[in-house]
Amino acid sequence: KNITIITNQTRIVIDFNYSHQYNVILTGGSIRTVSRSLIGPVAELFLKSINLDKAFFSDKSLDEDGNLLGPDMDETILKQLVIRNTNEVSYLMDSTKIGKSSGLCNVLNLKNINRLITDDNIQKSILNKFRNYKIAVVIVNTTEPS
Repeated sequence: KNITIITNQTRIVIDFNYSHQYNVILTGGSIRTVSRSLIGPVAELFLKSINLDKAFFSDKSLDEDGNLLGPDMDETILKQLVIRNTNEVSYLMDSTKIGKSSGLCNVLNLKNINRLITDDNIQKSILNKFRNYKIAVVIVNTTEPS
């Protein structure tokens, strides 16, 4: 397959750089030392100029009202730019982050994504509420096969 990974996360570049299966593009920008991610006007300009088939994200938390919350305004701006230029948006969120309001910035609401991917420890009441958003909810089995 011809897969291109576009990221502002320097550690992802390191993880995928040694594989010849993927083309990896780094957005450019100023480094945010806490997360080792690239932010700022250079990254914004790059992300405004591209169109993507699929985007995968994760964030700090997902509250009970379906708001995806991020830790930082600069990162939130970049995610919102990508989301605007993407055909299909998936969020990966482990169940320990769901039902919490621990992020600083509201990235978007679940009704604006296509798919939520989480683990099988999600509370059933929250899961049922999220299914009302008419998005695909993918549950990953975390128990080891016997």
